[in-house]
Amino acid sequence: MNIRAVLLDIDGTIVARDGRISPELVETLQRLRDAGITVACATARTRPSARIRLGPLAWMADEGVFQNGALVVSAGQTAHAFEMPATTVARAVDAALASSEGSVQVDGAWIRGGTVDHI
Repeated sequence: MNIRAVLLDIDGTIVARDGRISPELVETLQRLRDAGITVACATARTRPSARIRLGPLAWMADEGVFQNGALVVSAGQTAHAFEMPATTVARAVDAALASSEGSVQVDGAWIRGGTVDHI
């Protein structure tokens, strides 16, 4: 069998619930990478968030599937990106913020209450 790539989820797979990444896993994934096997992540996280969460394995965010498949990066280049029209995003954000429990994360910052004039 010729393994060309390994894709792993981040939260609960690479990174334990307590935020730790085992040194043995770091070593194993680095050995796979050194052997020419693509090692990447598949996650609901954004690419910047994945890079931060991966810590010593941040290089895994150079390739992978992010935002539940809305962004796919291969060889450091965007291979697929789904983008919603700005008007659709603004309406969704306004609706979320109008609810009593509404909050929205935009570029890593949480917005609670009020409206968004632009995104």
